[in-house]
Amino acid sequence: MSHVIHIWEHAPLTSFADADQLHARLSRQSAPPNPKFGQLAQGLLRVFPHAPHGTTSSPWTAGPPDGGGAQAVWALGIDARQLDRVLPELVEQAIALGLTVYDGASGEAFL
Repeated sequence: MSHVIHIWEHAPLTSFADADQLHARLSRQSAPPNPKFGQLAQGLLRVFPHAPHGTTSSPWTAGPPDGGGAQAVWALGIDARQLDRVLPELVEQAIALGLTVYDGASGEAFL
């Protein structure tokens, strides 16, 4: 089962409600590729390498993270069984890059 985390770069927010509204607006926008998304993908792959399809060691549900495309919001699929292991590292690296991590399913935003 997949759990989708959304990541974007924007001025700091103060609450989940603000993040929720911004996510709704940004997710409809295209944008040039964000180099910080690529940096985050590389950092995550150093800690959690992608394993071949069919193995249980890779936390990535849609192949290795690539840093998204021409979108303002990068949607990253994580195996829900490994979320507790991956999320803390993801949040730490993203915040160091000035990115917001939004988990709408659990009602959390790391600003």
